[in-house]
Amino acid sequence: MKPRLIILLLLVIAVGASAQARNPAEIKRIDALVRSIDKIARDDNKIVVADTADFDKDAKPVWKLFESEKALDKFRDTSETYTIAFNWRRRGKSHRQHRF
Repeated sequence: MKPRLIILLLLVIAVGASAQARNPAEIKRIDALVRSIDKIARDDNKIVVADTADFDKDAKPVWKLFESEKALDKFRDTSETYTIAFNWRRRGKSHRQHRF
């Protein structure tokens, strides 16, 4: 039974790898997109915003703008944040990543 399972698994892997190798132009396009997103995400000029509302007391979120990730971390030493948004600007447009 195990040899059949191993053969089936190897066949599935081979078919998947074969399908990916058929479209190198698409792979190059995806790689270029990943590099550009990575470059934006590594930028230190992030706009950091967090919901600082007390979860038990406040019904509405209280959003606060932080100067940096370090400032947010310092704030979180004494208070908690439940939602954090990291924002970047590229060519005048805002890009964001949310953490819950």
